[in-house]
Amino acid sequence: MSKQNGIITKQPKAFRLMALGALGTGFATYAVSAIMILYLYEPLHLGGLGIDRITATQIMAVFSSLGYFAGIAGSYAADRLVGLRKPYLYGTLLNAVAISLLVVPHGGLPLFFISLALQIIASGITGQSLYALVG
Repeated sequence: MSKQNGIITKQPKAFRLMALGALGTGFATYAVSAIMILYLYEPLHLGGLGIDRITATQIMAVFSSLGYFAGIAGSYAADRLVGLRKPYLYGTLLNAVAISLLVVPHGGLPLFFISLALQIIASGITGQSLYALVG
């Protein structure tokens, strides 16, 4: 890093990679959640699962809540037990696999809920490791 008039003009090289990781994590969490709720209440003949909107919204609310709570537990475990880098890598890979399960044709509700469970586990593994690494 170089300083010019007290202003840092260049970030460390790893910071770019972590910023891209944060962008990918945000996309995976929020954009895919929005797509999943649409998939839940889309009628069966149009390729969705045909669940009513209220139930679909409740499923996604519980998913989001469990994801945040799992992240708290994962952050504690990463901080106290295994470190920050490995959980972030493994959690990101597991999240990619979990989201990929959603594109399997005719997976139905069982595969959807397996994907949700894997995403919650990935949130628990990853925790807030990325933000701790940036800090």
